[in-house]
Amino acid sequence: DVTLKDLKVSSVSIAMIDYEYRVNVNSNAPCKNILYSNPVKIKAKNVWLGTVDTNWQVGANWSDGNVASIICDDVHVLNRPNQARLTYGVSTITNLIVYPSAFLTIDAAKMQIRGTMTNSNNTGTILARRGTIELNGTTVTQIIPATIFQNNALLNLILDNPAEVNVAGALDIYRSVTYKGTGRNINTNGFLTLKSNIEETAWLGTTTGNSIVGNVTIERYMYPVKSWRLLATPVDTTSSPSIFNSWQEGTTSLASTGFGTQITGPGAPAGGLDTYTQRGSMKYFDPLLQNYVELKSSAGAVARTTGYYLFVRGDKSVPISGAAGATNLRIKGKVNTGAQSFSVLPNKFASVGNPYPCRVNIQAVLNTSVVQAFTTWNPNFAGAYSVGAFQTFVKELSPPYNYRLNGSSSGAILNHVESGQAIFIQSIPGGTITVNESDKIDGSAPYSRNLVNGDNITVPTLEVSMHTKNPDGSEFVADGTIINFDDSFSAGIDNLDARKITNAVDNFSVRNNQSELSAERRPTLKATDTLHFSLTKTRNAEYRFEIIPFLMGNTDLKAYLIDDFLKTESPVSFTTQTDISFSVSSDAGSRAANRFFIVFKQVPPTILTDISAERRVDKTISVSWKVENEINVTNYTVERSADGITFNSLSVKAPLYNNGVKSDYNYLDASPLFTYSYYRIKALSHDGKIQYSATVKVEA
Repeated sequence: DVTLKDLKVSSVSIAMIDYEYRVNVNSNAPCKNILYSNPVKIKAKNVWLGTVDTNWQVGANWSDGNVASIICDDVHVLNRPNQARLTYGVSTITNLIVYPSAFLTIDAAKMQIRGTMTNSNNTGTILARRGTIELNGTTVTQIIPATIFQNNALLNLILDNPAEVNVAGALDIYRSVTYKGTGRNINTNGFLTLKSNIEETAWLGTTTGNSIVGNVTIERYMYPVKSWRLLATPVDTTSSPSIFNSWQEGTTSLASTGFGTQITGPGAPAGGLDTYTQRGSMKYFDPLLQNYVELKSSAGAVARTTGYYLFVRGDKSVPISGAAGATNLRIKGKVNTGAQSFSVLPNKFASVGNPYPCRVNIQAVLNTSVVQAFTTWNPNFAGAYSVGAFQTFVKELSPPYNYRLNGSSSGAILNHVESGQAIFIQSIPGGTITVNESDKIDGSAPYSRNLVNGDNITVPTLEVSMHTKNPDGSEFVADGTIINFDDSFSAGIDNLDARKITNAVDNFSVRNNQSELSAERRPTLKATDTLHFSLTKTRNAEYRFEIIPFLMGNTDLKAYLIDDFLKTESPVSFTTQTDISFSVSSDAGSRAANRFFIVFKQVPPTILTDISAERRVDKTISVSWKVENEINVTNYTVERSADGITFNSLSVKAPLYNNGVKSDYNYLDASPLFTYSYYRIKALSHDGKIQYSATVKVEA
């Protein structure tokens, strides 16, 4: 008899996963045969073998044939020819152990970890530059060990641990740190960096009900162009590092590192400035002086709620002259959290830096106490000196209330302020805005710019842009203004109007009394109105006005652009784009600020005259009519009646010219009545008004 027994293997270790086991059966008779069973391996839960390929989500790649889960506390990632790759979906586990020389790649997928992360002997590695880690332990602090990630890189970190997450070594976040729920806390221990590059800038999500302890390094990538930048410093003012230790990298060395920039001025090298220049390369806006103040020293705190106007050439190795280079400006400090308020003095501008290392929804921030517009600096705008230019975005008048680029025929809109970006706001009576955690929105854009096209104009509007040329002959928009017309608007200046911030050259705006405006909202046009423009800081160059009307076809006025220098009068269309070229020379009259204005003239009403109808030899009836001063006509309808009382429509004709000239029309009634017939013409105007001609009778 043969008794079957279980084979028991004690003290099993991970190293024994690769061992094979078999049973030997020895027979003494007849020939002392030795029989062997088929070999078997130990099957252990949550042990990666990579048996068939690299796919984490395939059960056959795991020792027991099942994908790793929380059914067993520890997940063991062994070094195998097929290294583990989690490339889709979500994997939920408790403890993660990456063995020596093993690699775990998380790419476009998420791993939820309830317990610990361990890289054995500090040689196991997680590649998560494009992956997401969610720490969702429940009772104890979770630690992110040093060197756990390759190059310390992680795309997204989600915090869902009500105890705490503790960062124990350098951790570079390339997209986001966000909280899930409330009562979640992270202690950075000064190791956390929000990275920025040409593709995107990492952000910290809404912290309401949560906390972040410890310093954070906040980066902002600078595109390789020598230009001014309007920058924010999203760190707390009470614990701010110095300018020198931030944007100058804490060193006088001008070696190339890809970080920092030279801060220059007339006092260099005093005050920590890098190089002598006639004017300072870093300044801030003083709300009382309504002007910039140049910094003479970089020893002061970098944190400033107004932000800075900084000329960036590249990293610290890029000289004053020569080609531009890319760089990254970084600040290490305590990030701002909670509500942040900013005040604007009456009839003044205020520079406001985005207080958070996160994109902010400007639609939620600009309340009615301030002008419904904001001004940004576009460092990539060519401009006359190729150092950028101001651009103003004005709130549209109907949902979704986008902020539309002033003077932009493309209808470009911008509804957010980037991490590291400052803007200008203004108020007529004086006001206060508050930026709240709830105003944060996901996403980022390179170069501090991200325009999308959109158009939502709902009232009669004239958009006037001034174009000129780059040295290579290509044309660009130098400046522009927009004027909206509606009786709901005031003739004076209020928070629906946006005052102009002047550029170094090529400024164009509309003027209301002594105020130059980027955008004006005024009552419905009248024949006595005049639009006065302001033209300042122009160069000896060729320019072109592009005047685009929106919803102006119903206006019973004609418009003319007056050039007071050339003494010319050019018609401006209310239905199509008008282009008017002009030159500026050394002649003072050609560059006069008040050289251009638009006047409006009343258009005489369209008059239907001389209607006639006669029966022809073939019995058909020919109807003719004439129109004086044809303008703003939608269509003409030929109507017929058998009794002169009840009329029916026979035909609809579009206007021939619609530009104020005379027009003649004919219509042939090929199926006439053989009794008495009555004819008249109905003219429908763009504004919905109806005009009838006289009625004519044709004999039977």
